[in-house]
Amino acid sequence: MSALDHLWCPACGWFGRRKRRRARDAADAALVAFHARLAAEVRAEREAERRRNGPLITLLDRNGVKIAGPLTAREFAEAGVMFG
Repeated sequence: MSALDHLWCPACGWFGRRKRRRARDAADAALVAFHARLAAEVRAEREAERRRNGPLITLLDRNGVKIAGPLTAREFAEAGVMFG
Protein backbone atom coordinates (compact mmCIF):
# COMPACT_ATOMS: atom_id res chain seq x y z
CA MET A 1 0.00 0.00 0.00
CA SER A 2 1.46 3.34 -1.00
CA ALA A 3 1.05 6.64 0.79
CA LEU A 4 -1.40 7.77 -1.87
CA ASP A 5 -3.59 4.73 -1.24
CA HIS A 6 -3.95 5.84 2.36
CA LEU A 7 -5.16 9.38 1.65
CA TRP A 8 -8.70 8.08 2.10
CA CYS A 9 -9.23 5.02 4.23
CA PRO A 10 -12.74 4.21 5.50
CA ALA A 11 -11.36 3.28 8.92
CA CYS A 12 -8.85 6.11 9.30
CA GLY A 13 -10.59 8.92 7.41
CA TRP A 14 -8.91 11.57 5.31
CA PHE A 15 -5.16 11.60 6.05
CA GLY A 16 -5.72 9.45 9.15
CA ARG A 17 -7.70 12.08 11.01
CA ARG A 18 -10.26 9.61 12.42
CA LYS A 19 -7.47 7.37 13.64
CA ARG A 20 -5.74 10.26 15.42
CA ARG A 21 -9.03 11.47 16.91
CA ARG A 22 -9.81 7.98 18.24
CA ALA A 23 -6.31 7.77 19.73
CA ARG A 24 -6.70 11.21 21.33
CA ASP A 25 -10.14 10.31 22.72
CA ALA A 26 -8.75 7.07 24.16
CA ALA A 27 -5.86 8.95 25.78
CA ASP A 28 -8.30 11.49 27.26
CA ALA A 29 -10.52 8.70 28.62
CA ALA A 30 -7.49 6.97 30.15
CA LEU A 31 -6.41 10.21 31.83
CA VAL A 32 -9.91 10.78 33.26
CA ALA A 33 -9.99 7.19 34.54
CA PHE A 34 -6.56 7.61 36.13
CA HIS A 35 -7.62 10.74 37.99
CA ALA A 36 -10.92 9.14 39.05
CA ARG A 37 -8.98 6.20 40.56
CA LEU A 38 -6.58 8.63 42.24
CA ALA A 39 -9.47 10.62 43.75
CA ALA A 40 -11.17 7.42 44.97
CA GLU A 41 -7.91 6.32 46.59
CA VAL A 42 -7.52 9.67 48.38
CA ARG A 43 -11.14 9.54 49.59
CA ALA A 44 -10.59 6.01 50.90
CA GLU A 45 -7.40 7.07 52.72
CA ARG A 46 -9.18 10.04 54.29
CA GLU A 47 -12.07 7.82 55.39
CA ALA A 48 -9.66 5.30 56.93
CA GLU A 49 -7.85 8.14 58.73
CA ARG A 50 -11.17 9.50 60.02
CA ARG A 51 -12.24 6.07 61.26
CA ARG A 52 -8.87 5.52 62.92
CA ASN A 53 -8.61 8.93 64.63
CA GLY A 54 -12.22 10.02 64.92
CA PRO A 55 -13.83 13.13 63.47
CA LEU A 56 -12.03 16.44 63.16
CA ILE A 57 -13.02 19.10 65.71
CA THR A 58 -12.51 22.85 65.55
CA LEU A 59 -13.05 25.04 68.64
CA LEU A 60 -14.65 28.45 68.15
CA ASP A 61 -15.24 31.23 70.67
CA ARG A 62 -18.61 32.95 71.17
CA ASN A 63 -17.98 35.25 68.22
CA GLY A 64 -17.22 32.36 65.89
CA VAL A 65 -13.49 33.01 65.83
CA LYS A 66 -11.38 29.91 65.49
CA ILE A 67 -9.46 29.04 68.66
CA ALA A 68 -8.00 25.66 67.78
CA GLY A 69 -8.28 22.95 65.18
CA PRO A 70 -9.03 21.15 63.13
CA LEU A 71 -7.76 18.45 65.46
CA THR A 72 -8.91 14.92 66.11
CA ALA A 73 -10.81 14.02 69.27
CA ARG A 74 -7.77 12.01 70.34
CA GLU A 75 -5.49 15.06 70.04
CA PHE A 76 -7.91 17.14 72.10
CA ALA A 77 -8.05 14.42 74.77
CA GLU A 78 -4.24 14.23 74.87
CA ALA A 79 -4.16 18.01 75.42
CA GLY A 80 -6.55 17.67 78.37
CA VAL A 81 -9.62 19.20 76.70
CA MET A 82 -12.77 17.45 77.91
CA PHE A 83 -16.14 17.49 76.18
CA GLY A 84 -19.44 16.92 77.81
